[in-house]
Amino acid sequence: MDREAAVERLEALGVDRTAKRFILSIKNGDRQIVELFLDSGFPADSRDSENNPAVVVARRCGQFEIARLLLARGASSEGLLRPEAKTEEKQKDLWDKITAISGILSFISSVLIAGVGGYFTYSYNQRQIELNRTQAEHDAATKEQGNKVVELEAIQKLIPSLTSKNEMEKAAALTAVQDLAHPALAAHLAVLFKGQGSVQYLQQALGSADSGVRQQAATALASISASGTGSDAQGASRALIIDQARKSVFVVRSRERESIGSGFCIASDGVVLTAAHVIASLIPAGSLGSGDVNHQATFEVVSGAKVFQASVVGIDRESDIAVLRVGGTFTPLTLFSGEPLVGTEVFGIGYDGSALGNSSSVASPTVFFGNVARVDPNKLIADAMVYPGMSGSPLLDGQGRVVGMISGKEEVGAIAVPSITIRKFLTSIHVATP
Repeated sequence: MDREAAVERLEALGVDRTAKRFILSIKNGDRQIVELFLDSGFPADSRDSENNPAVVVARRCGQFEIARLLLARGASSEGLLRPEAKTEEKQKDLWDKITAISGILSFISSVLIAGVGGYFTYSYNQRQIELNRTQAEHDAATKEQGNKVVELEAIQKLIPSLTSKNEMEKAAALTAVQDLAHPALAAHLAVLFKGQGSVQYLQQALGSADSGVRQQAATALASISASGTGSDAQGASRALIIDQARKSVFVVRSRERESIGSGFCIASDGVVLTAAHVIASLIPAGSLGSGDVNHQATFEVVSGAKVFQASVVGIDRESDIAVLRVGGTFTPLTLFSGEPLVGTEVFGIGYDGSALGNSSSVASPTVFFGNVARVDPNKLIADAMVYPGMSGSPLLDGQGRVVGMISGKEEVGAIAVPSITIRKFLTSIHVATP
């Protein structure tokens, strides 16, 4: 529509041609009014009262179709690449809902008229319904095609960011593609352009509540991981290991006290390791031996919103190892049977103090990174930063094997009990090691 006709149409509808009314139409999802504003020459980069660009307002309100329209009409994509931009779930097109409801009402009307008016009226209405259905299908196909064109135009504006050397900008652009187009396309572009920004986006997508998004992200990371030996492949491989290991890490707490540490599963039948000092204050001093535990102290292990009861199987205070038995079936981590070399890259997963509490659920665990700095007979030192609550966390190598368990920290980094020491203790209390 030309400019004058659009202005006249807005006046006929009684719509004030102001930025406030333009932004309100975007928030309400009124695409027809937004298009009239744009046709009348209104700038696509108009801002709301908080100085947010119109395309950002559309995205935050879930009006992704309008966001794509604004980008296609000249709006800048810069606002979509800001760190605070959040990924929101796609909402079903309001027009599709109205069309579906209209179809149902038309069908009901045709049945009523047929019942009252007889066969000929019924036949006439059936023909009309068929014509309407055909027209609706044609309109829907035309609209879908138009949306795809607008979608491609919107994504085209993000291509410079995807090819940028600024990896944070690349990650933000991929998140915008996920919002404005489809997660599958975002995952495909991440594999195509690679880089740490792509890995960062995919690692974030692994935490999505949408199982489809998680699966696409995992597939994309696996593809990048298999592509070579560079930093991208290593980052993707590590992201997959971390995602898998999260399922095996717990908060360890007692019923009487606040949550006090971390732990991890080493056998699918519910054998959980944690540091002895995590539970020592709740166990009679005479029971803290390296053999049988003659008491009924009961603990809980928590993962997400799931709480499991656990009992103590054995404790070695000298080595700082405690073994719990948890009811249920879990994904275990594998204990390394050797000794890591100094300089080996390692990472850990555990719950710091901010995740601990007596609530029914806990936050996601924290991931920390470092290298093996020293290997002593019964102690590993890693130059990694750990916090209160992380005692009992697994320390893993690049293959996802547990090389140690965090038991504390010193000035140079984290202290861990070596996996060899853990294996010896498990054997002494007759607990099988995988």
